[in-house]
Amino acid sequence: MSIRLVRYLYLQIPLLIRVLISVLFLLFLFGLVIHIIEPTQFPTLFDGIWWAIVTGATVGYGDLVPLSVPGKLLAMLLILSGGGLIAFYITALTASTLKHEQDLTTGKIAFKGNNHIIIIGWNERTRQIIEHIQKGTAIRK
Repeated sequence: MSIRLVRYLYLQIPLLIRVLISVLFLLFLFGLVIHIIEPTQFPTLFDGIWWAIVTGATVGYGDLVPLSVPGKLLAMLLILSGGGLIAFYITALTASTLKHEQDLTTGKIAFKGNNHIIIIGWNERTRQIIEHIQKGTAIRK
């Protein structure tokens, strides 16, 4: 599979899902690297991923901590970028929700229902048409 195809497919995914995939991939990558750098402190890949998520979210339980200089440097990089990653995801989620609500309000989202009548314009004849529709009677010209 070519890089162009992967990029094309990735860009077809909704923005919110792309951001989530990117954040999870980076947290997985940080977890893998810390597991490789300090296998005794992070004996399983899951321990590394757990540490990356907790550190990236700036929760920091302290149950798993790097002890070596390379591990601590990686932790500093994750702390500095992790808060931004999580904040970026939450911001994208909020922006997407607000845009959807605004599009609903302004009528930019297409109606997908059935058995509806759309009447454009308003005058006395329109009111009469609506009354006839509600009564189920025929309209005379």
